Amino acid sequence: MNDTRQMQQAAPYPDALAHLVGCLEYRPGWKFTLTNLDRGQGSQGLTLVITTLGYDSRHPDRGETYKVNHYMLVPPAAYDVRSWRHWLFEQLLLVERHEAMEFFALHDSPGSEHAVRPYSPSHGPGNDPYLVREAGTDLKAAGGALTVACRSLSRQLATELRDRESGGCNGNGSTHSA
Repeated sequence: MNDTRQMQQAAPYPDALAHLVGCLEYRPGWKFTLTNLDRGQGSQGLTLVITTLGYDSRHPDRGETYKVNHYMLVPPAAYDVRSWRHWLFEQLLLVERHEAMEFFALHDSPGSEHAVRPYSPSHGPGNDPYLVREAGTDLKAAGGALTVACRSLSRQLATELRDRESGGCNGNGSTHSA
């Protein structure tokens, strides 16, 4: 079945936000626009586009030449100026968090070439690039759950084996009733 449902939301155009975006100054080379945009994957609407200028975390030697567009979905809300100002500031903090996740690297030892980036952001369709995830967390959790399950199964098997060797619960060498 082809699902053609669409989410719909509506709110007055955020003139106060548009004014704040027009007045915003942050880092050198960063630009801010408010536009209706097709963000892909069937998602479209009013979007704050934060264009950053900075270093490529994998090639910082190339200098501040790396531009990235961050698409921030504008909520359908009738906020006052103070609330829009706070929302705008929060979007900058999300971008800064993203950049911190990009650049946070731990080397095997001081001066080592090899480094791990445990908080590298999740890019690509369907991912929230501003959500802090620890690399390996899902595998670690699955491994922990598997360890618990294996220990439980081992205890269960050991108990059944012991019961069978001692005549079992019902006296016929079986732990199950007939």
